Amino acid sequence: MVNLLAIVLWGIAVLLYVRGWMRLRSRGARRLTAWWRTGMAGLALGLAGLPLFPPGADLFQRSFVLHMVEHEILIELTPILLWLSRPLPIWLWGLPRAWRHAWALGALGPSSPWRHRLQTVTRPRVTVPLYLLVITLWHVPALHDRAAQNPLVHLLEWATLGGIAFVFWWMVLAVPPKWHVRGRSSLPLVYIVAAYAHNEILGLGLTLLRRPLYRLSLPAGWPLTPLADQALGGAVMWIPGELIYTTVLMGLLMRLLDEPRPYRGTFDLYEASPAPSPPVSRSPYTFPN
Repeated sequence: MVNLLAIVLWGIAVLLYVRGWMRLRSRGARRLTAWWRTGMAGLALGLAGLPLFPPGADLFQRSFVLHMVEHEILIELTPILLWLSRPLPIWLWGLPRAWRHAWALGALGPSSPWRHRLQTVTRPRVTVPLYLLVITLWHVPALHDRAAQNPLVHLLEWATLGGIAFVFWWMVLAVPPKWHVRGRSSLPLVYIVAAYAHNEILGLGLTLLRRPLYRLSLPAGWPLTPLADQALGGAVMWIPGELIYTTVLMGLLMRLLDEPRPYRGTFDLYEASPAPSPPVSRSPYTFPN
């Protein structure tokens, strides 16, 4: 039942994206619906669905190395690809017209109290330590084993890891709405270095540890012993994970050294700017259905 709930939520995200993409594409929003962005979003949503359906739903829970692959998908690959594809306006356009206006102008508008509350709880000084803490907690043996045995705890693991990773990469990649970004900034580099160091310590420690920490129910015929499975899981965190962080770090360095290019597009309505807000007729959320 719990896994079914996760599948339903994933299906809603996919359907909203498809519906919003078709609406925006029909209105000529070629930049937001470019095929390379669509491919990134499709890949991200496809990867997010791997742990939900057989045989992944069973294997990802019984092997530590596959569980770490699931973590890499959940906290790195999926949020990075999604943010680079700019999915928020497409998801909003997937909603009914009344809901779209309520979210775009009521919940996310510059004067909305919900936006100010969200800005407060997603500040870097809150999000970055929380990101590192949540990842650490779900690698504590007692919590990891509980998540592997209890579907409800596993759903909580997905929700907390995915949610905090989504906010963390939003700030790091500085994509719209840029509530916490003021021009060119080197702070995202600091966030990446902190996450890089944390990931290396945790992954390397699990790789070099000489005794199993986790109670695993390995699949029949699995070629690895519990200790080897744990060590390889740590290596998955350490090597591919570090490669992802390094790739993002190099991209941020290139962007920092380049001239700033302010984004002009769907989220103009939400950007803090001394210039007056664009007329209502220019907002992509006020087109007729």
